[in-house]
Amino acid sequence: MTSLVVHPVRFSHCEGLTLVEYDSTGQYIVTGGADGDVRVWEEIEDESPNSLQVGECVYGIAVRGTTLLVAADDNTVKAYSFPELNIDGQVARFPSSALSIDLNSDSSFAVIGASDFTAKICSVEDGSYKLLTGHSGPILGVSYDPADVYVATSSCDGSARVWRVADKSLVHCWSQLLPKSNDLDLNKSLSRLAWQRKTGKYLAIPVGKSIKLYARDCWGEPSSDLTEARVDSALSVVAWSYCGAYLAAASLTGGVFVWHVATGELINHHRHKKPHPICGLSWHPDRYTLVFTDVQGNLGCLSEVVPPSAAEPQGSHIDAELADMWGEDLEDDDLIGMDKSCVRESDGVKFALPRVTDDDDSNDFLGGVAETVPEDRLVTPLLPHDLPRPQPAFQPGSTPTHLTSRFMVYNSVGTVISYTEEDSNSIDIEFHDVATHHPLHVNNSLDYSLAALSVDAALFASETREDLPSQLMCLTFTGWDNSREWRTQMPEREEVAACCLGDRWAAAATSRQLIRLFSLAGIQTGLHLLAGPVVTVSGCGPRCLVTYNTGVTGCLGYKFLRVAPRSLRCLDSGPLPLSPMSQLSLSPPHAFYMISCE
Repeated sequence: MTSLVVHPVRFSHCEGLTLVEYDSTGQYIVTGGADGDVRVWEEIEDESPNSLQVGECVYGIAVRGTTLLVAADDNTVKAYSFPELNIDGQVARFPSSALSIDLNSDSSFAVIGASDFTAKICSVEDGSYKLLTGHSGPILGVSYDPADVYVATSSCDGSARVWRVADKSLVHCWSQLLPKSNDLDLNKSLSRLAWQRKTGKYLAIPVGKSIKLYARDCWGEPSSDLTEARVDSALSVVAWSYCGAYLAAASLTGGVFVWHVATGELINHHRHKKPHPICGLSWHPDRYTLVFTDVQGNLGCLSEVVPPSAAEPQGSHIDAELADMWGEDLEDDDLIGMDKSCVRESDGVKFALPRVTDDDDSNDFLGGVAETVPEDRLVTPLLPHDLPRPQPAFQPGSTPTHLTSRFMVYNSVGTVISYTEEDSNSIDIEFHDVATHHPLHVNNSLDYSLAALSVDAALFASETREDLPSQLMCLTFTGWDNSREWRTQMPEREEVAACCLGDRWAAAATSRQLIRLFSLAGIQTGLHLLAGPVVTVSGCGPRCLVTYNTGVTGCLGYKFLRVAPRSLRCLDSGPLPLSPMSQLSLSPPHAFYMISCE
């Protein structure tokens, strides 16, 4: 047993379920908490982590490479670019909250467990999925086999199951293995199971005060049972080291335990000063360092959990199984199977093509494959600029912004026309019914580019400039002097993308995927988070229709909101029934959405 380096525990999120993961480079620590925030820390002492609010509560996170998946309280799982935290789209939606996520080896698929008793194997790229049914309780934990053959799930119904990915068939079920309950909050353990990294040789399941290791394809009885007298409460979370030689587990009373799997020996343990249940645990990919989180929102770190004399390679290396298969003289170039003549470059990105030689051995092995591949059979890799682009936001009833004289809005109430001249900019407001209001002339010194018009008010919004943030300005027509005006500035790095007016309310959709609701007196009365970048908004009476981008596949979604005096309530939401890459537009002066497909 060696002494640990115990770093001071620090506050990371508010009290509640708190999750933690190292990214695959070990450069960042990702946390998610009950405050609805996801934070990216460069180190445990980082005083200014990159933070993004994704909802009111975070239930699951998974990070690998440049992909971060987050399950929040809006019953969705969304993908974000990592570490920038820019949304890439929605991966999955459930009738109730998703509770756990795990990515496969190349981040192309994810297994997601939810509180509606189901799990999904989802494509991260297009959201297509295979549904796994059979549990009779919320799904507590999921794990993706490193070989991409199986996924494993644990549930509040007391069972753990192994499923085959190819046909979503049930391979094995251990019933009455785990504590039973009807809800995650009532369950005695998180029961977070995990496959051994790299090989997937063992599936580790925390059961009571021990960890049961089930050998791959020998599911009946556990091949090993890791336990120790120092474990005084149920184990809840397990995590494998990247080399697969060590297994860490955390208990409900703040204990962290590390075993050497081959010998079954407990090589280190640590107990939190306060006996709070630990709900998150993750290994550094290159060092024997563990980070953990507890239900009080604390983040802790343990270094040197494995003695140097007993340490095995932790980072990326050739496994012993591969060395036995290919021989001891295997070199990196042999693994890649390429030479300089087989490297092609496109837009600055280099791609390696395998070269097939014509010696006797290779021809026997490959069945006489020719030395070179014809050009017409080469597959062009999909570059970032080939991916579908999210549709930019637009303002209903407006004409292009490059025009010197353009309609900012044309609707059933009237018109708002912007004039751009060398010495000044101005805006004219005219009404179809002159009894509504007399025409207005407004100085446009702040370069307002968006407008909305109703019988009660005119709403204007400007873009962010170097010296000024994005602004929202409202002229109301129902005051006693018919000239009441108010302005508000958007927070830093937030810009109004679209706006609309309704019955005594105004709304602004921003670049932070927020709908900000205001009264016509200028008081912000509501805030609503969208699942993707906004495309457009429109209002009528107490109703607001929002259209937004749902992901990188070029699909659009909508939300139909009802505006109450102090809140927004979602009446309906879902995908628009459009083919991918369809573009949404508004053909003025008719208030109908029109579709133009590319």
